[in-house]
Amino acid sequence: MLKKVRHIALLSLCAMLLSAPAVSAKRAVYSYTQRNYFVSQGVSLSANALYYFGDVDNEFWRLGGSLAFAYTMPVSRHCNLRYSLMGGALQADNEANFRRRGREDFRRFNSIVLQPAFGVEIYPCPQAGFVLYAGVAVTGSYITNYTFRYKQGGAMDEVSGSTYGILPMVQVGLGYHWRLSDSWTLGVDLMLQEGLVDRHYMNLDAYPMAASQNDKGVELGSPGFWNDGWYQLGLTVSYRWKTCGRCRILNNYYVTY
Repeated sequence: MLKKVRHIALLSLCAMLLSAPAVSAKRAVYSYTQRNYFVSQGVSLSANALYYFGDVDNEFWRLGGSLAFAYTMPVSRHCNLRYSLMGGALQADNEANFRRRGREDFRRFNSIVLQPAFGVEIYPCPQAGFVLYAGVAVTGSYITNYTFRYKQGGAMDEVSGSTYGILPMVQVGLGYHWRLSDSWTLGVDLMLQEGLVDRHYMNLDAYPMAASQNDKGVELGSPGFWNDGWYQLGLTVSYRWKTCGRCRILNNYYVTY
């Protein structure tokens, strides 16, 4: 009798197991995609037109120019660090403008500039090449020639010569870049650069000028802040060779078996 009960229980258990719904298992599978092609390691060369603004009221058609070399390094899905070195020239002359206004004084200068800079490129869109930029720089300026005519004691006087300046600056800009191939891109960039101070030996235009900067020993202008700078419009060609592995988006999905 007991043996018969065991057989019935065993058969009932087997029937329950066979009639139970199948239990499925899931295995996670992962894939990666690059967030933005432009977030990558690379180098670039830019040709720029520069329009100076500051203590010399410049005429709109007097432009300077520059060439800049940059290296970019990705740090996130949307961001590159950028290290750059720029060399160029600035000019300004307000004599004709002041003459039209009946003034006898004027200021003019020509300079050569060299600028190392560090900044951040941000690509806010998932795929498009729209870029925002912010950075800091130190600009060394060699004013190859300046001429300042000013009134002193009721009479006109004039100083001229050459001098130099070193100016810390901030940079903000935007642009759009197009992908030409797997490695090459072309971009158009607009930037504003402005000096943090405007003091003796810390400017772009030799103004304000210390007495030691001219042969007549006169001091011109008053120190200030946020005065000298330039607008920059440039064309940039870039070569990119390594996308950011850490910057990829992790896409996960599940396979049932």
